[in-house]
Amino acid sequence: LGESYIVPKGIGVDMEVEVSENDIFYVYYLQKGIKSWSDDYSEHKRIKGSGENQKIQFIIPVNKPLEGLRLDLGANKSQSPIRINSVSFSSETGKLVLKENLLEYFEINNYLKLKDNLFYPNIVSGRYDPFLMSKPGMSTELTKLVDPKPRFNLYLRIFISMIFSATILVFFINLNLHPDQSDFVIASFSILLLLPTLSVIFGFTSTDNNLEKREMAKMPKFESFISFPNEFEKYYTDNFGLRNYMIEFSSKIKINLFNTSPKPELVQFGNEKFLFYNSFEDEIFKSYTRTNLISAEELYLMYKKLYNRSIDLSSKNIKYLFGFWPNKHTIYPENLPSSMSMQIRDTISLSDQITNYFTKKGLLFFDVRDDLLTDKNHGNLYRKLDSHWNALGAYKAYVGFCKETYSIIGLTPHNLDEFHISAKESTEGDLVKMLGVKSIFGFKDILPVYTINDKSKEFNISSGTGNLTGTLITKRKIKENTPKVLIFRDSFSSALIQFISLHFDEVIYTSSIYDEDLIDLVKPDIVISCRAERYILSL
Repeated sequence: LGESYIVPKGIGVDMEVEVSENDIFYVYYLQKGIKSWSDDYSEHKRIKGSGENQKIQFIIPVNKPLEGLRLDLGANKSQSPIRINSVSFSSETGKLVLKENLLEYFEINNYLKLKDNLFYPNIVSGRYDPFLMSKPGMSTELTKLVDPKPRFNLYLRIFISMIFSATILVFFINLNLHPDQSDFVIASFSILLLLPTLSVIFGFTSTDNNLEKREMAKMPKFESFISFPNEFEKYYTDNFGLRNYMIEFSSKIKINLFNTSPKPELVQFGNEKFLFYNSFEDEIFKSYTRTNLISAEELYLMYKKLYNRSIDLSSKNIKYLFGFWPNKHTIYPENLPSSMSMQIRDTISLSDQITNYFTKKGLLFFDVRDDLLTDKNHGNLYRKLDSHWNALGAYKAYVGFCKETYSIIGLTPHNLDEFHISAKESTEGDLVKMLGVKSIFGFKDILPVYTINDKSKEFNISSGTGNLTGTLITKRKIKENTPKVLIFRDSFSSALIQFISLHFDEVIYTSSIYDEDLIDLVKPDIVISCRAERYILSL
């Protein structure tokens, strides 16, 4: 479209809510061509309950047309009523704010009740999955937010500004002033200083657009001469004109020219063109720095929790497996930037701590780190531009999982020669998106794609409905009377679906935490709890 159009890079979703208990909120987005809701097309935020109004911010991509949104209001069954004060959607070309009119664009599902402007989450038939689903009219509003917008108004404003400046110049000339070269330098410098403010006055930029993952400072009320100057300075720093353009321009130079992260507290550039997740607000920072070790008492409590689950499920003739998938940082520590490496404590990790404790207790806690570390020199196992592994890494983890759990469920992994393996080039990844760009010059990934050769092992995948809403269900096309499996997982397990589901007639994947009611509903033969290493305590 060229420079004559403003093309949105993403949609910011800001929710102002009052939540009493700790929880996880999700925003799922349905892109054109995608038939079902998936963790691969979602953003999540862990929130701390406070009962006070807080802002939760998400950013969803617009590389493809959006056809629907789903706002998931947590996974904590003990959650108190939730108040939604507003939900706003913003891009570089517009903004939509929903308050009292929220239900004009969204409808609540069976797990929510609305009373006195409060949303009451409910457990229905043993399931807990409260969310708001966008109505058809919302897709029209989303289209407005992502459609390119002509810059005609910008050019008009520039023209008016030039006329205004020329008028001022003529005015001073008529005063018989005779400016010299130094006067023009001073005038030019003054204009540069005034340009951010003039850009807002003349409408060049809007202070409404905020795709940063934080709440911007609000205009303070004047209460005293002592506090107001500092508060106004914070407000102006967050809201001065041309700010977004300056940040974007600076970020692109840092990223594409110097391979330096403009958000080092979120993403950092490592060796071999690897990007690494580094969020201080997420568990990843404490996980890779080994600053999240737990006490002996906490170790025992975790062991007791999983042991009791095993005994309870065993009494129902259900086999129970649990473990974790390693962080990218754990497998490729040599590629971490020095600024991250130097923060790692010289001690064991939390995953070491838990695995060693469970081994001494004689309770299996599967851990595939050794399998990945052994094979990492035979090809990249993790995506360079993403926080997750690729299909080869998932395959090696699948082989390790089958080996470690063979005495319990007896799976023999398929050999590599049983797959057709192709490759595709990618310049995208969740870490690239966190940096606020679509790609990074000179950075790309070659991602393997696995397809099973034996057509009898192929399966269909669909989204659960009714009491299983929010799950993914795979069913083999040719059944062999195998056990039914229920897997509690996070997004790290998405790449494992293509391998695990080859072995079972039916597998139900859910991103919720361990849920006894769901187990009673599904009645599986095998239950698996697995999480990424950084979320190991959420099993």
